[in-house]
Amino acid sequence: MNREKSIRDTHRLVKEISLGVCGNLVDITLFLVCFAGGYILSSMNTSKGRVNLEPLKILLKEYPQLRLKLRNVLRLAKRDGLIDGDDGLTSAGFNKLNEILPKIKRWPKWSGSLWLITYDVSEKRKKDREIFRRFLLDQGYGKLQDSVYVSPFDPTRLVRSEIEKRQFRGEVIVSKMGVDGHIGEMSVKELISKVYDLESISVDYLSYVQSVSGDFPLEKAPFLFLEYLSILKSDPQLPEELLPVDWPGKKAFELTNKKLLPYLQHDKRIEDLVLRNINIYSLKTM
Repeated sequence: MNREKSIRDTHRLVKEISLGVCGNLVDITLFLVCFAGGYILSSMNTSKGRVNLEPLKILLKEYPQLRLKLRNVLRLAKRDGLIDGDDGLTSAGFNKLNEILPKIKRWPKWSGSLWLITYDVSEKRKKDREIFRRFLLDQGYGKLQDSVYVSPFDPTRLVRSEIEKRQFRGEVIVSKMGVDGHIGEMSVKELISKVYDLESISVDYLSYVQSVSGDFPLEKAPFLFLEYLSILKSDPQLPEELLPVDWPGKKAFELTNKKLLPYLQHDKRIEDLVLRNINIYSLKTM
């Protein structure tokens, strides 16, 4: 029981440190190795190190209980082929990190319509109902109310595939609404803003923009990057037509590319990998 509690406490701590981007110690170790200078974590009790160790010192100063845990995780990550003998990420480590990082989404052109997904699955199939709910959220559909979700893109093909997999029979309805449509007294844009809580995301972006607009010490770069990734994770990245005027996500996007990414220490292999997989470094290609 104590071991299980310790694992849960560590996972909560990692999520707190990474603002929800990383889920466990392996994730955050790979992030630090990749974006915070390729630390020699195994020798962090000595002065030995290839590069700037200040971000790691900051982390361990605030969370000293992680010192031994990080060393153990580094050993396991090497054993599992995620980190090589020079304390750099292997191809497997790159791929795992790429699964963790939120992506810049490449949506098709918006058609001007919204889709509502409504389902009524009996309590006897509670497990399938929860799996379907999680599927809708993972696909970026916004929750309007219990059992009613909204999508700016046609979900028919994906939803039909999931319906067949779960063997739902007449329990899911997909309906289309034009851009001039209303639900109650709300317009489409008002509905989208409410469903995706765009106001809160906007506040987070504005705070981040303020942080990176001025000067900041190099050792803060990985943590600012985590802040951006955390906001990006919550951002549905909707079509421009559905966003408020002067949406700060665009400014945050530009500042991350211009002011932050150049300060994140990484080698060419890492940049090539993330460019190839169209994650955050796709900023440089847009």
